[in-house]
Amino acid sequence: MQPSDATSVDRFTDQINPTVVATLSEITVLHVAGTDAAAFLQSQFCNDVAALPDYGVQLNGYCTPKGRLLAVFHLIRRGDGFMMLVPESVAPAFRKRLSMFVLRADVTIDRWTIGAPIAILGGGAADASAGELPDVPGQGCVHGESWVGRLPGPTPSWIALGEAGSLDSVRAALPPDTPTATDALWRASRLLAGEPILAGDAVDRFVPQMLNLDLIDGLSFRKGCYPGQEIVARTRYLGKQKRRMLLYHVDAVPTDAPVGPGSAIKSESKSGVGEVLAAERSGDGLLLAVVLRLEHLRSQLSLDIEGPDCPLAPVALPYDALEGTDFVNA
Repeated sequence: MQPSDATSVDRFTDQINPTVVATLSEITVLHVAGTDAAAFLQSQFCNDVAALPDYGVQLNGYCTPKGRLLAVFHLIRRGDGFMMLVPESVAPAFRKRLSMFVLRADVTIDRWTIGAPIAILGGGAADASAGELPDVPGQGCVHGESWVGRLPGPTPSWIALGEAGSLDSVRAALPPDTPTATDALWRASRLLAGEPILAGDAVDRFVPQMLNLDLIDGLSFRKGCYPGQEIVARTRYLGKQKRRMLLYHVDAVPTDAPVGPGSAIKSESKSGVGEVLAAERSGDGLLLAVVLRLEHLRSQLSLDIEGPDCPLAPVALPYDALEGTDFVNA
């Protein structure tokens, strides 16, 4: 699949270059502390918490016993504790469920309210920072009194966390007059990096492989037991993957069209061939992450909504989403 001229995608990428900074007001930060914190999180999450170095950042997920994801988030190790950056709409239920399994362990899970994280997007930040920002994806460091870590993806991207005043030193490493951006641009940049965003009606519907976590270091098959581990492992070892997250764009969507997580995708001859995982609007267009049944990969797809037809055009991911499937990427 080759990307077509993607004007809605261009609107997002043009905003990122050379550099923007966004306050992530729609992200909740959860602080996990206690002597048993590392062992507890290792037993609960689908990625290898034990392999996360100090100040490092990794993509991780939390599953039900049936292997369905309840949350996808960034996990940061800070000394003896951990920070989790979770979409605001998912965070309350995620925290409540995770807390149910603490029992007698020395673990506390609290909402971190000292300051909102910021995101830094664009290659201009790397040029201006002169090595002050980490240059290896997954690597993090202390920057003044803040933490800053680099995320994977084709566009240089960082997240920073600290008290509101302490983030001034991070901002000072950026080019002068760096423009501000919105949470929506941040989310679009993570989708273009191939990361899933799980919220709304998409919660509790997909095993990690359907959202490509096995392709982007968000899932470990060697770390041992966690809720849903048997189902996730069986998906890998007993058959080829039949559904994957793919990116599409639509350049003319009615502004009142209710497109979001759970919205249906149809082909020329069949409805329900996939569903929207996440949608970000730019002008009249939409950037869509779609979980697609791969037998319909070469069909002409469109949004299953009332009104004019809204055909989907593919957008390239920075990795081969068809790895581990019976389908050829052509």
